[in-house]
Amino acid sequence: MTSSLSGKPIRRRLVRAALGQEFILAAGVVLVFCANSTHNAQRYGERGRRLYAVQDATVACTYAMLAAAALELGTVWVGAFNDDAVRQVIDAPENVTPVAILPIGYPAETPDRTPRRPLGKLVHEL
Repeated sequence: MTSSLSGKPIRRRLVRAALGQEFILAAGVVLVFCANSTHNAQRYGERGRRLYAVQDATVACTYAMLAAAALELGTVWVGAFNDDAVRQVIDAPENVTPVAILPIGYPAETPDRTPRRPLGKLVHEL
């Protein structure tokens, strides 16, 4: 489930739910990616409810980030927020859990790249 937020009053509520991350107000578009545990549980049981629903939301958010980058737009993955407050802002039912907030817009700056973990710390050969 994805929700798009366009009005300033609703965005102000989202900023509060996202622990005061004011840059959300400046974005041209803000998407909220959610896990719907009911949909995945029907087909895959507990693993679908607990894991696949979150994977679906994270993959969708990542593809949205890649699509935005291809259009030379900037994005930032927002993961610090109060789940219940975001759920109220987007009027989502209890079985829907917000996973990521994605502000999308033209970047105001081009920050330096942040260091990444070395590949050897992420990949383990068998």
